[in-house]
Amino acid sequence: EKNSRKVIQAYQSLYMMDQDLKNIWKSATQDELVKLDQKNLIRDMEKQHLKLEKGIRKRDKLEINVAIVLMPFFLAATFFLSSTLSKVGAFLMLPALAFIIYRLKAVRKYEPTAFSESTHDYLNKLKIYYTMQRDLLKEVAYWYLIPPFICISMIYWGISSTPKEKFINIGVAAIIYIGIYFMN
Repeated sequence: EKNSRKVIQAYQSLYMMDQDLKNIWKSATQDELVKLDQKNLIRDMEKQHLKLEKGIRKRDKLEINVAIVLMPFFLAATFFLSSTLSKVGAFLMLPALAFIIYRLKAVRKYEPTAFSESTHDYLNKLKIYYTMQRDLLKEVAYWYLIPPFICISMIYWGISSTPKEKFINIGVAAIIYIGIYFMN
């Protein structure tokens, strides 16, 4: 009975606070509800966007440069490796790396460039751009990890002499790619 009274009192207290908040909300005028300094909003938005964009550009530059540097090595490997499977894997790595470059650059064209347009339009464009960047990371396994992993596995399978060596090499590559996945 004592606990029941405490629960009832607590409920009544919460109900009163809820009613008070509703009354305050109803009595407030529209001007009091939302006061937005658009200049400060735009300035803060630009600052946060530039900070995030710096990280995205750094990532893209690193990934694109690595892909460009690796391309000649895999091209040379197609001629110098002895196993046909390894040659095919090295050759297929070229379009896989080119596709990585393409995917990273394709999203760039959606980046909003002008802070001078209307806030609504700018925010819509920014939302599309960040959604596409997020989708890149969500789908990283499909366009960034699996194609090169298959190519690397083909190369290792072709150059390894024993079954044990083949599975060890592919296992090490799998561990590296899993680490890359979680980094992304």
